[in-house]
Amino acid sequence: MNIVFINPEYPSPTKLDHGGIATFIYTLSNALVRAGHTVHVLVKNGTLTDELDKRIDVRTYGHRSGGSLSRVFERIFPTAVSWDVGLSRGALARVMDIHASHPVDIVEIPEYNGLACAFKRPLPFKVVIHFHTPLAMVDELNQVIPNGERRRQYRLEESALKNALQCKCNSEGLKKEVCRRYRLPPDSVTVIRNAIETAPFDCIAPEQHPDRIDLLFAGRLERRKGAEIMLNAIGNILSLDDRINVTFAGESSIAQGPNYRDAIERSLAEPLRRRVWFLGPVRRGSLPLLYRRSSIFLLPSLFENAPYSLMEAMAANLPVIAANVNGINELIRHRENGLLFDPADTEAFIACVRTYVNDREKAEKHAAAAYREIQTRYAPDIIANETAVFYESVKQMTDR
Repeated sequence: MNIVFINPEYPSPTKLDHGGIATFIYTLSNALVRAGHTVHVLVKNGTLTDELDKRIDVRTYGHRSGGSLSRVFERIFPTAVSWDVGLSRGALARVMDIHASHPVDIVEIPEYNGLACAFKRPLPFKVVIHFHTPLAMVDELNQVIPNGERRRQYRLEESALKNALQCKCNSEGLKKEVCRRYRLPPDSVTVIRNAIETAPFDCIAPEQHPDRIDLLFAGRLERRKGAEIMLNAIGNILSLDDRINVTFAGESSIAQGPNYRDAIERSLAEPLRRRVWFLGPVRRGSLPLLYRRSSIFLLPSLFENAPYSLMEAMAANLPVIAANVNGINELIRHRENGLLFDPADTEAFIACVRTYVNDREKAEKHAAAAYREIQTRYAPDIIANETAVFYESVKQMTDR
């Protein structure tokens, strides 16, 4: 098959990392091209990708204005929505260029910011929209009060869905939510898990010190990722054992919402504050080392799709303590391959940390079970095969 992926992400402001959408696209693209498919990846102008298989065709796209009236309107009244629509036009033009020389079978587009809005049916190829986490859900979880422009972005995301012949996502929890939110029939959304390689972690020897217990939180420091839970629990967690250190890896300066880094630092007395580290964004190539040098992984999110941070921790043989919420509890089973807690119960979170700190044998047993599951169920070649079967079924569908 000839497949096109469209990546809507820029790197982070520091140019050190990117989000889960890009990780998903790059990992799956590499696996599909190894399986013999032709793969193109479109990225925004100015974006550098991870290292990709040399057989993958990487192209850039940018904003493209509509007709003359549209261009005048955009100059006078520039909005986030008009910019997003222009990016969709630019992506469509690039796909049509590819199709002209090598007919395209499937174009996969994230729901992010309505990137599929210009891909109006019928088209000479099939469009699949992949749900990561809709913008409206992200804002609700972060308790962001939307203004008029933000609501228009929500509507753009929703309206773009009608351009897809089929949708997919990485968890049953997100499928249930988007079907409810957008009134989608369940058979129009297929769940295919994320893929992850263990090799980058396997080649690094773990480095544990008897005088240190390193707890790792990896992700944006925002409410939906559990920043408020960390704020309420961190003092008690550090007090469990003088060897405990907590490292935060990821963006900590968020444009919308509270500054949780400042709040966490202010909440701690000086002796405890010296055992808390904020790394900011970490280069993707350095993540395996960070995971392998940690002792326990913390994921207190309020909702997740299928977070790469969790799968990376599992691939790194790292014991996982996570919130018992949709997405996470499809990967982690309490007391089998990790520990789960009710995100409304801070004391339960602290108790899970105490369990792993006091019982390293149990922690290692759970970590080993999680690692085996990553190898046997989420290897890229396995997920690529599932994805190709799904694409083949979409390819055979009649465009209604």
